[in-house]
Amino acid sequence: MTGENLRAERPERDERPTERPFALLARFSAVVRHLRHQADSKGIRGEQDLSPRQLMMLSHVVMLAPVSVSDLAQQMQISLATASQMLTGLAQAGFVERHEDPADHRRTLITLSPHGTAAAEKLREAMLPLDEAISVVGDESFAHLLSTLDAIVARLSELEETDGADKDC
Repeated sequence: MTGENLRAERPERDERPTERPFALLARFSAVVRHLRHQADSKGIRGEQDLSPRQLMMLSHVVMLAPVSVSDLAQQMQISLATASQMLTGLAQAGFVERHEDPADHRRTLITLSPHGTAAAEKLREAMLPLDEAISVVGDESFAHLLSTLDAIVARLSELEETDGADKDC
C-alpha cells in the first residue's frame, strides 16, 4: 500500500491528533521497507548480514566521517556503549576503520574502509529511486520535511531531558 493509498483510504484518520504518530510511523515504515529491499537487491545487507541499525550507522559515517564515536552516538541518539558495540561489528565486517584522533589522542575517529566506501557507493545506487521520489516533491517541500522532523526530534529530546530530571528528584 503506498503512502498515497494510505491518505486516500482514511484521510480523516491522519487529522486526529492521537493518530498522528501512527501515520508518521506508517510512512517511515514504508520508506524503510523500500530501502531495505533496495539494499538487499544490491547485495549490501546480505553480504555481511548487516542489521538495519548497522546500515543506519554506516549511513551516518558516510555523511560525517571522520567522526568520533561519541559524536556518532549523539547524532544517532544512542548510548556510547551501543555505538561502540555497533562499530565493532562494522569494523569486524570490514566497513569502517578506527583511528586515533591526531588532535586528541584520547578520541577515536571512525572512517570508511575501502570496503565501506564500496558499500556506500552501492547504497547510493540503491537510494536512487528514493532520490527520484524526493526530487518529484521538490527541494522546498523536502527542506520543510527535514525541518519539521528536526523540530520533532528536538522536542522529543527536550521531553526526554525533562523526564530524566524528574526521575532524579
